[in-house]
Amino acid sequence: MNSNQLWLLVAAVVAIVTGVFLWQGKKPEPSATITLTAEEVLHRWAEALGGVEKLKGIENTYTKIEIKTAGLTGVVEDWQTIQGQHRQSVDLAGVYKSLTVFDGSKGWNQDHNRKIQELSGTDLEDEITTAYLGSYSYFFSDRKPGKVEYLGEDKSKKNYVVKLLPAGGKPITYYLDKKSFLPVKSERPDAERTMTATMSDWRGINGIKTAFSIHQTSGDPRSEVQITVQEVRFNQALDQAVFAKLEETASDLHFAQQHSALGIPFELNSNHIYLQGRINGSPVWFLLDTGASLRQLTVSLLPS
Repeated sequence: MNSNQLWLLVAAVVAIVTGVFLWQGKKPEPSATITLTAEEVLHRWAEALGGVEKLKGIENTYTKIEIKTAGLTGVVEDWQTIQGQHRQSVDLAGVYKSLTVFDGSKGWNQDHNRKIQELSGTDLEDEITTAYLGSYSYFFSDRKPGKVEYLGEDKSKKNYVVKLLPAGGKPITYYLDKKSFLPVKSERPDAERTMTATMSDWRGINGIKTAFSIHQTSGDPRSEVQITVQEVRFNQALDQAVFAKLEETASDLHFAQQHSALGIPFELNSNHIYLQGRINGSPVWFLLDTGASLRQLTVSLLPS
């Protein structure tokens, strides 16, 4: 799994966690034979979450989660506001670190080398979806734009299916338990696959419930993520500066001779570019592949 894939996974994780809060009050128990409209499903979902007034009182949410993926364990800290702002820091066992900031319309990512890139394409779509969920815009039409489609029951007849379509983002489908209106799983597109998250271990936090255990998979074992929520806090004091555009603090490379450019000799073999260098004094060949789907650098030792 490369760093881009991991970042997208974490973004998806946060979007999933955002949509699974449930108010610890009396839960509606509709009859299995009732036919509901999209508006009625949203109303019951909002009531299950604590009611419209309760949701309006949430200004921001802080979530700390543990993730396990590809044999590594890490921590994600996440801040979201009803304006659609988002800040997320990731530390995966010290091997991979990143910081993502979204101001509600534009976003930036700082990678492990502290290089900053503005979000675009699928990365930006993920952030827009996260903002739509984190601001509860599927309940409040005056927040982030989007649509909601009610797809009826699933094949098991145990869940109602609701598809959220954030404007400019990625669609995400929730399966709501017919008795509690608690989401039991969600599905969202992930490249050519579908990312499925299954929720369990529900606990109450200040009268609000959240799934403390979420298993996420796209069918590829390398993409599986086990999520454990460690902490949830609402309406924390936040400095708006934390959602400002990230600025470069250090370059991820420099030229040893203080030049802005350098002519480097190379060898072309079977249409591949090979560069000669040294690691700890030992000569090596570096294979440079700028057209690979994964960012890679292959090293081969030279005979001494």
